[in-house]
Amino acid sequence: MFTKYFLTSLLVGLMLSLVGCHTVPQTGRSALHLVPSEQLASMAAAQFGQLKQDTPISTDPTYNAMARRVGERIAYVAAPDMPNAQWEFVVFDDDEQINAFAMPGGKVAVYTGIFKVVKSDADLAVVMGHEVAHVAAGHGNERISQQVLAAGGALALQMGTRDLDSSDRQLIMAAYGAGATIGVMLPYSR
Repeated sequence: MFTKYFLTSLLVGLMLSLVGCHTVPQTGRSALHLVPSEQLASMAAAQFGQLKQDTPISTDPTYNAMARRVGERIAYVAAPDMPNAQWEFVVFDDDEQINAFAMPGGKVAVYTGIFKVVKSDADLAVVMGHEVAHVAAGHGNERISQQVLAAGGALALQMGTRDLDSSDRQLIMAAYGAGATIGVMLPYSR
């Protein structure tokens, strides 16, 4: 029984990885992209909208002008890699956050705390360009695809071990969870 579920799971996983295999144009590296770009952009837009409701937006004209000016230049350069992007550049008012991020579909955020470090358009371009490059290279899609596969693997493992006693199943699932986290998820996290 275990062999039947294992082989079925292996076959499904192999088919998903072949269907979702994508070559990143900028690097030539193969990546797993299981979620359509349009769906990711839609999910990101909803998340970004929620963030704008929940987080104060800066009214500082200097910060906003700099983010918009730099962002528009980056959007121009990134257009061939992100032709359907609906660009939006927002400066969130949080002096403790020295951070920036970009989301699929062209949503870019900068926190006011970054301006403690960033002093010029060129400085901000390095930060924002780096974040947009992650999106252009499909890193978000790759991350979500890894999570989908890890969850599918866990489900297949649960099904395949259902005839074992609960302590053995818990041990196997814990080992799988640790392996998936350390071997797949953590190498790409901060």
